Amino acid sequence: MTRILSTTRRQKKNIQEEEELGHHIPHVLLNKATKLVHVQHRDELGRFGQLYKRTAFNDLSEEYEPVKESVSLLLGQFFAPQLKSIVERDMKASLAGRILDAGIRESFIHPYQVFLLGSIIIDKFYDSFREWYGADLCGVAETCLEAAWLLTSIFHDRAKKVSILKRALEVEIGEFGTKIPDEDAYLSLLSSFYNHISAGNTAGSWTAASQANQALVDIFRDYSDRWNHGVKGAVLMLRSLCKEPTIVLPRDVMSAFSIAVHDEEVWDALLTGGFFPLQTDSFPLACLLLQLDAVQEWGRQRVVNSETHLIGMSIKGSSVICDVSFESLKSLRDKDAECDKACRCVLSDGLNISLNMNIRKRLNK
Repeated sequence: MTRILSTTRRQKKNIQEEEELGHHIPHVLLNKATKLVHVQHRDELGRFGQLYKRTAFNDLSEEYEPVKESVSLLLGQFFAPQLKSIVERDMKASLAGRILDAGIRESFIHPYQVFLLGSIIIDKFYDSFREWYGADLCGVAETCLEAAWLLTSIFHDRAKKVSILKRALEVEIGEFGTKIPDEDAYLSLLSSFYNHISAGNTAGSWTAASQANQALVDIFRDYSDRWNHGVKGAVLMLRSLCKEPTIVLPRDVMSAFSIAVHDEEVWDALLTGGFFPLQTDSFPLACLLLQLDAVQEWGRQRVVNSETHLIGMSIKGSSVICDVSFESLKSLRDKDAECDKACRCVLSDGLNISLNMNIRKRLNK
């Protein structure tokens, strides 16, 4: 169990100021975003941080606008217009999804927070991440490390919205199929990427003709049939980018594999099958997404009527420490268990991500 600390009076004041402004993205991250030195998108994150901090929001639809603008600018920096339109459509669907399912998390803010937090970490360990990712892919804007991390983080929860829509439609027309066109082919590509990297090859040398791993395909197919949002989201992303499985690029399959394995629901099967734990120096994006998705709880939809806040972040040596404040002991324990499990899925000598967890009284008491 992570040690439980008390939230200070200063931290409570900062939390109250963010809540009064309607901010779900903590100023702790925004301040760090203005001080990035390596990542190619540092100017945009700095611009966003300054704009967001001085803007008050009355509701999520207002908060959506600067996030949407930033994502659009980032996509324009690295990708063709087609991808930009896909993500913008998904972000709008997130707002509609809150009407269909009141329990859905703010799924356009959460991916952006994961992207922002990951960008801060990548910036700090930039040379290591470039080496782990593959220097041969970093020479072109569309395949560079920053582009792949943007793709991975922004798309990782896309299938949640599709799942909500599917459930809503089934109420009207009954159950329908779970398969996406060419789904089995895309799942085979995901498994072949794992085989390719595990054999010691570089990501840039992967091709769609690489050998599949049938045991891993079976796991992916099982969870895709259950509409696991990670596995299904990986297929949806590849289908959106590459209408034919034969033209999938190394950047795309690396991002899709990271999305497929990020959700806690599939971890036990991957651990039992011997596919986990993953090495960070072999699967940098997968390990980063898996851990940050587990850590990033602040500013998301309320669970057991409890708010969670990021009150500090520090990087010391190879350790990244997020200080997170919880109102509910149950929420703290649930998050602690999830993060402990995430740590068992990753092996790394060069990067460790952990939480300091804080319990505080509700601000209105």
